[in-house]
Amino acid sequence: MAMKAEALRELLNREPFLPLRIHTSGGKEYRVDNPDFVHVMQSDVFYCFPDNDSFAIIPLIHIASVEVEQRAA
Repeated sequence: MAMKAEALRELLNREPFLPLRIHTSGGKEYRVDNPDFVHVMQSDVFYCFPDNDSFAIIPLIHIASVEVEQRAA
């Protein structure tokens, strides 16, 4: 089942924010340490790589899973 835009928005807007890993059906992984580097659109996710000026457009239908990293206790 494809990732729903609203579900991803909720994870990005969580307080406090917890880092995420977006896994795609093609095997790529995108780490999100700062929610400001991600914008969820209607059917795509605009992801900015934090180390340079490049970006990726990830179709929501290709997001296989989102892993939320838990804080150490």
